Amino acid sequence: MRQKRAKTYRKLMHTYQLVFGFREPYQVLVDADFISDLTKSKMDIRAAISRTVQGDIKPMVTQCCIRQLYSRSQEAKQEIQIAKSFERRRCGHIDEAKSPLECMQSCIDVNGRNKHRYVVATQNTELRDLLRSVPGVPLIYMKRSVVVLEPASRATILEKHAKESSQMGLSKEEKLILSGKRPHSGSEREETEETGKEDDNEASENVEEQPKKKKRKGPKGPNPLSVRKKKKSASQSAPSEGPLPVNIIGDVGQRRKHRRKRD
Repeated sequence: MRQKRAKTYRKLMHTYQLVFGFREPYQVLVDADFISDLTKSKMDIRAAISRTVQGDIKPMVTQCCIRQLYSRSQEAKQEIQIAKSFERRRCGHIDEAKSPLECMQSCIDVNGRNKHRYVVATQNTELRDLLRSVPGVPLIYMKRSVVVLEPASRATILEKHAKESSQMGLSKEEKLILSGKRPHSGSEREETEETGKEDDNEASENVEEQPKKKKRKGPKGPNPLSVRKKKKSASQSAPSEGPLPVNIIGDVGQRRKHRRKRD
């Protein structure tokens, strides 16, 4: 299988898992025509289906499909042996055997839903047309000796969009605003408190996210204790403020010398 096709099938089965609850091993309901065509092409049915759905499988066959293989007598000996190796699906048609189309449709379509999450492998085009109207039914068939997984049907896509819209729906306050009505004061207070808390959380996150400043590496300055202190100049040592001493007899700032008289 090509890588592009395998990637497409993987995405499609992942959609069935998320939206409709499919899980491995996938329950694959196989009809008689599918078994016959793959056996004639000398293909391993288990390996082919497992490679198509990109996962583990549990092949199943109904009692009515096995009866159809028995009705072909000796031509379908190998097909009968392969069908017996699959798990038997009890369809409940014991007294009156139905056609594989009616039998498989009754097992899969339960009130318009794929209740048991079956993956259907069939060569019957009429059955595939009927099951496309049921959402969440993966369809497998063989085309030109290649086992193909059919793209999702329209019913499946609509169901997917409906579930997504319900999960992403508007709140009550948003619906009131869109309708033109004003929400209650209590709800407004709660909204403002919530927005304030969100803003505080965002501000704290921004503060935490700010990178720390890196210290610059290089030669450091001298030790201030080992540096010699600078001498003060004369202008700096003289007091700039305050009154000068005044001598009443002499000039300002000068003192008169007293001479002692000798006898």
